[in-house]
Amino acid sequence: MQTAGNRLAKLSRKLHRKKGRREESLFLVCGRKSIQEAIANNAAIEHLFVTEDFAKNIDSNLHPLILDSKELSSLSPLEILQDAMAICKIPDVKELDTRKSALVLDAVSDPGNLGTLIRLCDWFGVEQLVLGKNCVDPHNPKCVQASMGSIFRVNIIECELEDFYSKYESPIYAAVLEGENVYETKFDTTPKALVLGSESHGIQVFPKENNYTKITIPKLGNAESLNVATAGAILLSHLRLA
Repeated sequence: MQTAGNRLAKLSRKLHRKKGRREESLFLVCGRKSIQEAIANNAAIEHLFVTEDFAKNIDSNLHPLILDSKELSSLSPLEILQDAMAICKIPDVKELDTRKSALVLDAVSDPGNLGTLIRLCDWFGVEQLVLGKNCVDPHNPKCVQASMGSIFRVNIIECELEDFYSKYESPIYAAVLEGENVYETKFDTTPKALVLGSESHGIQVFPKENNYTKITIPKLGNAESLNVATAGAILLSHLRLA
């Protein structure tokens, strides 16, 4: 690589870590599908690295830096061989709209699960995703990859959950092991929030007593627990948050 390329390579590697992403207000987007979604959603792409083959499919106005697949993969934090990678500006977060539905996550630490939940928000039309401070960074490369481009369409708000609960005006449902059967509960289309905790520890920070409703997915077999993204898909399909 030339001097400019070396500088960008150093920046790319810095963005593998949360501290680097927060210092630069930048994050990495890896892979053909995610890059196409970034372009389609007018993401603020600062730098673009592509293989010669992929360069034929994108607008030259993006001024991509052409690398061979080995060079490109050496910059990527992911183990999968890449044909495209972008450095994007972390978007400004819109303020919480207390009149709209939200998915709320507490202590979700796996980036793949978080990315899948971002994608589920996009699928079910949930515009706001609220992350407690104990959640994994939503701009972790594995999370961005798992979201399959949905990260560009969902407003992600990181905050103290106590602060969210004190401001939120609509009903709140918390997913726990013992609660109302989600299959037997009728949900209307008015705004509401669904709170999910990690598979290992569950919800750590609850709303004040009597300010929320406990719901559960009834267990019919012998599995100990459900993956949080799987549970999220089931609950979102019933709660009608959008």
